[in-house]
Amino acid sequence: MRLEKYFTYIIFAILTCSFSAQRAMADETTLDLAISEYIKGFRACNEANNLRTSDLAQAKANFHYYSQQLSKAISIDDAVLHTTSREMATNIKYCKRVESNLQRAEATPILEQGIEYCKSAKSALSSGNLTLANEELNQYRQLKEESLDIASDLMEVFALASKIRTCTRVEEKLAKAESAASQAEDEMKKAIAAYQTFNTQCDIAKQYVSSPTFDINQLLKANKLLNNARKSKKGARKNEKAFELADESPNSESAATLTSLIKSSRNCENVVSTAIRRATKVKRSYEKDLSKASKSLAAALKECKSAQHELRKPLTIAALDGLRGIYHATSDVRDTISSNESLLKISQLHKGWPQSKSLKQNLKNTSSCLSIFTATLKATKPIPNQTVSIEPEAIIAKPEKEVVIEEVQKATDELVVSETQSQPTNTQQDSTPPPSPVVEEEDIDEFDEFDQDQEAAPKKSWVDIIN
Repeated sequence: MRLEKYFTYIIFAILTCSFSAQRAMADETTLDLAISEYIKGFRACNEANNLRTSDLAQAKANFHYYSQQLSKAISIDDAVLHTTSREMATNIKYCKRVESNLQRAEATPILEQGIEYCKSAKSALSSGNLTLANEELNQYRQLKEESLDIASDLMEVFALASKIRTCTRVEEKLAKAESAASQAEDEMKKAIAAYQTFNTQCDIAKQYVSSPTFDINQLLKANKLLNNARKSKKGARKNEKAFELADESPNSESAATLTSLIKSSRNCENVVSTAIRRATKVKRSYEKDLSKASKSLAAALKECKSAQHELRKPLTIAALDGLRGIYHATSDVRDTISSNESLLKISQLHKGWPQSKSLKQNLKNTSSCLSIFTATLKATKPIPNQTVSIEPEAIIAKPEKEVVIEEVQKATDELVVSETQSQPTNTQQDSTPPPSPVVEEEDIDEFDEFDQDQEAAPKKSWVDIIN
């Protein structure tokens, strides 16, 4: 029993080894067949590599045949991809490089064509032609993508990678330029809109100042209209890139529109400003005249009040004559201004002006002061002239006039004798010793400002007696 079992194992082992040997022989046969098929294609691969620079189309056709043979070999036995027999690994690796070289050879001219578009875009960008630059870069991008689809490892070629990086910088510059241009276009639209608003508002102001009824009374509103318009222009000037764009591209439609609006705005503003300046000049002239008249009245009023203050003191005829002169001078100022119909009309038309208010008040105060001045002058009586004391010592102090002193002394002695005989001692003589003789004034009429022809009685002094 054990022997039978032993022989069974032996037979099974023999059969298994026989089957394995047959299978190994079969595997070796299929691998050889696969390798044989590959070798046929490898020759075409090698030929394709040789034709790569001279006849790319034929090289591609040869490599296509190689690819077919490789696929056929794999279908026979995929071990062909991993076997080291007959330098298969080296051959397959070599043909992969050939394939890559063929792809690069096909893709490089396409990329070079795209790079030419990139150069053209760079030139257009330098000249400010963003539209052309964008169009040229679009062509470059398409050709670059096409070349990379053919040879994905194209960037591994240093020279080509360097050119692509250069074009990438051109793309970045174009993007910035387009962003700036977009911002400039936005600002251009804002500037145009602002100037359109300015012109609309300025035209309203222009119509206002061009009206036949426009005068200095409408200055405030005219200035307000112009200032409101100028706010729009100020807002327009904030869009600096719009004006830079207009300078860079003066022939563009937007630049022409902006330039036209600026020109019309200047013309309108000039008309309105000229009208306002003219009216302002007239107003200042009126204000100057009113102020001058008001100051004249103020000065006259000051003199009038000062004279009234003097009337509180005892006054001689001479002093009253002086005050009467002040009265007439003040009255003349008042009358001159109050009779100036043109000035008073201006003051009435513009009674809200500070100068008009000041003139009105000073005219009123001056007239009031003159009324009081008149009444006070009429009621004031002059006092007699004060006696004149002649000090002999003062006369002796001038030796060159000794003869005159002797005559004065003689006249004094005669006057004393005459006074003693004819009348009692004058109670108004100076009490300071030694007493000096005095001469009485004649009767003085009361001053009447309306009796201009009556003259004051002449005063007598020691000089009169001496002479």
